[in-house]
Amino acid sequence: MVLAVLLVGVVLGGTLLLSDDDDGEPGPAPEAGDAGGSGGSGAGGSGDEAAPDAEEAAPDLDVPEPRPLTDLATASASRTAPAGTSLDGSRVEYGAENLVDGDTSTTWRVEGDGTGEVLTFAFDEEVAVTTVGLVNGYDKVDTAPDGGEVDWYARNRHVTQVRWTFDDGRVLEQDLADDRAMQTVTIPAARTSTVQLEIVAVSGHGGADRTPISEVELDGAPVAELG
Repeated sequence: MVLAVLLVGVVLGGTLLLSDDDDGEPGPAPEAGDAGGSGGSGAGGSGDEAAPDAEEAAPDLDVPEPRPLTDLATASASRTAPAGTSLDGSRVEYGAENLVDGDTSTTWRVEGDGTGEVLTFAFDEEVAVTTVGLVNGYDKVDTAPDGGEVDWYARNRHVTQVRWTFDDGRVLEQDLADDRAMQTVTIPAARTSTVQLEIVAVSGHGGADRTPISEVELDGAPVAELG
């Protein structure tokens, strides 16, 4: 009887040791970009694919005579600063509509560091966009009743990098200089009905901790005009 019990113990112990070895056997090494967990993107790893570069993509359409499209766009923002007061005492609004009004002395802005804020430009019809750009700060010199002046471009933050995104997922990264002029990039025509502008990075400020953009440029043509 004692011998039988010992034999059973040996068999069971060997089975447990084998089970521990099997569970601890290292599996295949995760491939590049795979975190190895159960929350992966699925077969083919499509979630890790880089977005297509808008500057390198084939044009969707031929646009022989691009023209401004901002008058066709409705602008909205993820966040907007409350209204303020200019040096002469007049009320100043900072809504997203200021981005497409053709006036660089008006601005959209948010309080503080605007990194991560998203501006959306929606069209009632499909358009083919060939140029995007922006005035990356508040292009306004304010004059007080006593004649004193404040240059708001120098006082506020300005945007140093943005990301443009189109309906088909193509993306354009744009770096911006410390320059109050309109800064544009020309791309192969992108067919879209919305354009998103995300603030990726901003500068420090000269006493006014706010992030403004005075104007946006979108050029191209409505798709219906291109045949």
